[in-house]
Amino acid sequence: MASTTVEDVLRKCAPHVLAVMVRRHRDFQRCEDAVQEALLAASITWPRDGIPTNPQGWLSTAATRRLIDSVRADQSRRHREQRDALLAGTAAHHDHALDEDTGAFPQAQQAFLQAARHTLAIPERNHYIGRAARINNTDR
Repeated sequence: MASTTVEDVLRKCAPHVLAVMVRRHRDFQRCEDAVQEALLAASITWPRDGIPTNPQGWLSTAATRRLIDSVRADQSRRHREQRDALLAGTAAHHDHALDEDTGAFPQAQQAFLQAARHTLAIPERNHYIGRAARINNTDR
């Protein structure tokens, strides 16, 4: 029986891992990126350490971790952008600006303002958040 190479194992497992990831997480593009990163990690690690007993499980775990890291990084980036836009007194996108008709923030911004107002202790920054909250509360 011929010896199985890392490349053969990766070729055999990759479609199955991608199918499981897409079925579980419902985002083909992100899952595909995560699986590709897991395959890259495996192609570096396995020749050095040997092929694991359950290569498909190894790839699934690595891909899931990379997917979670990607989602968290995107959420953190969006959170920083929203916070910086509010603190600077300008909106980064139209979605984050005051509604021109009502002068109110979108519902997601309301929750952010409440959380940010309680976590910021710097007076200059509180000025922007307090001002935005006062503007929004006067319309109720």
